[in-house]
Amino acid sequence: MNAKLVQLYHRLLRRGYTPSRLIPLFVKARANVRLYLAHSQRGHALVRAERKHAARRRVYFHIKYHPQDPLSHEIQSLWHQHVANPPGKLPLPSLKNYQGGKVPIDQLVIAYSRNRNLRNLLSVRKLINRGREVSSFL
Repeated sequence: MNAKLVQLYHRLLRRGYTPSRLIPLFVKARANVRLYLAHSQRGHALVRAERKHAARRRVYFHIKYHPQDPLSHEIQSLWHQHVANPPGKLPLPSLKNYQGGKVPIDQLVIAYSRNRNLRNLLSVRKLINRGREVSSFL
């Protein structure tokens, strides 16, 4: 495993990354691996369940990026003020849906996308269907 990490490190150096940028990332990754291995399978299952539950409590607002649009924190503020917790009214998670259950939404995620640029239009990005699976390139 260490040989693969050294190989990855050298490949990243050849791509122009500096050791001062890479070493902290490798140290952090190693600490994350140790933390992951320190927990039991049950602990991992609990973390996955918490993440899955949290994902169900958020709604995504997909919008094309435009520099003249309101900033994301302004949109978030408006959402909290008028939808999630309007003054003098019940908060969104306290409202009931058409089936009588509470609305389990308490977070808005703003997901920006951008228009395709010339690089996207002119460069080949698809690694699939080149005779090998993507994972075989590594």
